[in-house]
Amino acid sequence: MIRHVVMFKFADTFTAPLQQQWLAGLDTLVGQVPGLRSLSVGRDVLGSERSWNVALVAEFDTLAQVAGYATHPLHLPLIALSGPNCDDIVSVDYEWPDHTEMETKR
Repeated sequence: MIRHVVMFKFADTFTAPLQQQWLAGLDTLVGQVPGLRSLSVGRDVLGSERSWNVALVAEFDTLAQVAGYATHPLHLPLIALSGPNCDDIVSVDYEWPDHTEMETKR
């Protein structure tokens, strides 16, 4: 399984209504984007100097599905909304064991 993690530092231009629109769009992706197993989004609660505003974690079976997500028609408008309204966006994609498969193999 592939875990896709993205963190967002919002610019002042990312107003509360724009953030709500963006979050609502993210909520529609599971079940609509092929291979997207799960998606969780959370706002930072600590507010430290090194904190980012939001983290997103998505899970896929394959790297090809991550690539498909990146260009999916439902995802592209969300990129267009967050991209210009963030001071910085970072991501990491890494392999993560699928514990349901591990249980099946026992």
